[in-house]
Amino acid sequence: TLQKNIWFLLVLIWWSCCQNGKNRKHNCFRRGVVNKDFVILKTDTIIMHPLLLICFNRPEHTRRTIDALRVQHPPLVYVFQDGPRQNNESDREKCRQVRQVIEDSVDWPCELHTSFSEVNRGCRDAIIFAITEVLKLHESVIVVEDDIITSPAFYTYMCKALEHYKDRKTVFSISGHSHSPNRFQVPTDYP
Repeated sequence: TLQKNIWFLLVLIWWSCCQNGKNRKHNCFRRGVVNKDFVILKTDTIIMHPLLLICFNRPEHTRRTIDALRVQHPPLVYVFQDGPRQNNESDREKCRQVRQVIEDSVDWPCELHTSFSEVNRGCRDAIIFAITEVLKLHESVIVVEDDIITSPAFYTYMCKALEHYKDRKTVFSISGHSHSPNRFQVPTDYP
């Protein structure tokens, strides 16, 4: 699951030609309330990047993830929720609860865009779809799944790292994963 955790905190930097404004099409996200008094494009030379929260049917996990993000006040937030599995009433109810958590918990001043799918795409396809949709609008995105608890410095760190590496063609992603010393021991000979 170490590999899974690293994947879930994946931050993609997209250098394709289509991202420079040519093939940007309308995406699936619905624009939420925007607090016009809170527009942050740059803070102390830190360029702010969009944050994408991907979730499914775990309301308590989603609440804890949002609680951790709230401390960081990301100014541009996209939320994608995969739809319930077919003929699964438990999924349908839990997905409804997750939507309520998002509406109630993303309460800091930010530009919020949501996409609540009615169809279940499955784990892999839902993640690919959500990231692709955000990258149609932005050159980079910070991706967090609903079972990730970020540190208070996570968002700032990721924004600084994205800026630092943005022109390096050899860097495709930046991970914000931190090994728990109780669950994983780094070998003593690791550089």
